[in-house]
Amino acid sequence: MVDYWILNHFNQKIYYLIEGKPAVFIYSPTQLDQNAQKLGQSGQSLLARANSKVKEKGFQGIYFVAVTNETPSDAVETKYLRQGYSAYTGWNYVTALGNYPIKDYDHMVDTYIHIYNAASKTSGQLPYLIAASPGWDSRPWHGAKAVVRQNPTPEKFERMLIGAKKLLDRQKTSPKILMVEAWNEFGEGAYIEPTKKWGMRYLETIQKVFGSKR
Repeated sequence: MVDYWILNHFNQKIYYLIEGKPAVFIYSPTQLDQNAQKLGQSGQSLLARANSKVKEKGFQGIYFVAVTNETPSDAVETKYLRQGYSAYTGWNYVTALGNYPIKDYDHMVDTYIHIYNAASKTSGQLPYLIAASPGWDSRPWHGAKAVVRQNPTPEKFERMLIGAKKLLDRQKTSPKILMVEAWNEFGEGAYIEPTKKWGMRYLETIQKVFGSKR
């Protein structure tokens, strides 16, 4: 698989690099480790082997990012640093402050700001790539069992982005990266792609918070 990455992806000029290394996001470090153990390996050993292989081809290594919904802490950073990751981020913290089936999107914003506050208090031994999300409504996929965050708006999303920017501005050594989940995840109600309802307002909100002043 790593050979395939090298031949078909890493050599492309448009491949996303972080600190000069091709970035690979591991959706579930826990599942990677469990699957590796079935082969007599570990997630850590597989990351090390992958890094060794790409360095043989002239790369600096792979910037592996652990994608986890754990609240940022020194313990979390220590764990993923020892496993060989270059950074960690969140996928979606929709239930981090309680697995409520239905809540207003304001609760989701509060949850993310809680995460940002937690991330600001760690020692920063492992970079945290900040996550944000414009909403969550997985009824298209999960029906009556769905988790729903009602009444999302660009204005409420702006409050989340302002919290994210404050954390970005405080970070001293971490790559200043914001992960927005997602561009067009309509099956889970998480999207910033222009729609009939909102037009370009979600993108304009991102520009408002992060764009240069004119």
